[in-house]
Amino acid sequence: MSEFLLTPQQAIQRWLVQGLDQDDVLPFTGFRSIYALYEAYMEDQENWRSIQRDMAMTAADMEREDDVREVWETFGDYMREHLYPAEYDDEINRLIPLIKKRQQAQRVAASKHFGRRRQCN
Repeated sequence: MSEFLLTPQQAIQRWLVQGLDQDDVLPFTGFRSIYALYEAYMEDQENWRSIQRDMAMTAADMEREDDVREVWETFGDYMREHLYPAEYDDEINRLIPLIKKRQQAQRVAASKHFGRRRQCN
């Protein structure tokens, strides 16, 4: 094995752009096949695109994404069983206010002091 390993992106660059043979590139990657190398490269690219999308999101976008995630966690089984996929967006928009009220109630409950003892007269 070589002293250093190429990242999938570096290996694909050397293989496709610089014109090196697959057999010259693979020993420096840790992958046994060009297919596995390319799969890792595509996964890296998708992860990079996801990071870029996340960084471009506004605070409101992030809040909406969290709300949609919570709707799916809470009502996902119901939605999959009773709705067509084309109706998901409308149902999510209908359920987000319910999620918001639940979050608000949880915050209020957490802020109250439940540990206090009441005195009985």
